[in-house]
Amino acid sequence: MKLIVDPEFHALIPPLTTEERAQLEANVIADGCRDPLVIWNSILLDGHNRYDICTKRGIKFQTAEHPCKDRDDAAIWIIHNQFGRRNLKPFQRAELALKLEPLVAAKAKANQTGFKGNQYSGPLTKLTKDQSPINTRAEIAKAAGVSEGTIDKARVIAKRAPEEVKEQLRKGVVSIDRAYRDLRQETAPKEPAAETPRDPLETGRRVRNVSDQEATDAAALYDLKRLWKKASRKVRREFRSWIHEDNH
Repeated sequence: MKLIVDPEFHALIPPLTTEERAQLEANVIADGCRDPLVIWNSILLDGHNRYDICTKRGIKFQTAEHPCKDRDDAAIWIIHNQFGRRNLKPFQRAELALKLEPLVAAKAKANQTGFKGNQYSGPLTKLTKDQSPINTRAEIAKAAGVSEGTIDKARVIAKRAPEEVKEQLRKGVVSIDRAYRDLRQETAPKEPAAETPRDPLETGRRVRNVSDQEATDAAALYDLKRLWKKASRKVRREFRSWIHEDNH
């Protein structure tokens, strides 16, 4: 049986690591494809990796039809089904939640029935005219099994972080909190560096645009004022006496 691999649906599924793919292939070769592949109108919803392995190896498989109203329903089912994978890292869950967000918002706005899967039934609620609108942010966080704060941080990371950082997050090498803090530090306004104290002589030349002698006088006056504030009364009296004698 030839199934349809829809690129849009396939992109919703976090890829397996090289080790996970190798282990799955070994299991399928040894035990066959034990679980049916889930399809909707011959479009593959679950079992992309097993389908690829079976077609390449000539291994038989079975299918199970899942009823969906439309493509949005199918996409919602795929995402919720992926939430059942235990090997997903927190950022992968948050990424799936962000993909789910516009779908949930559209369903809520249209007052339609939310997702009802099989063993991975999600928390989306059926809305009626008498019910309050769904809190989309809370719903997707609950569905993904993460906090609303994690969703907010992941949203910022998804928009601003370079792809290599996202790959580290998907592998669990870096935490969402760490990546978010690093982004905040990179985008925070930097404080201006402290200005290096200027040489009074150079300041006198630059600011006043005067001769060397005038600049020297300005620098001397600057130093005298600074020292005068620090001088004791005795030193001030001696200085006044010296000035008086010098003027006579």
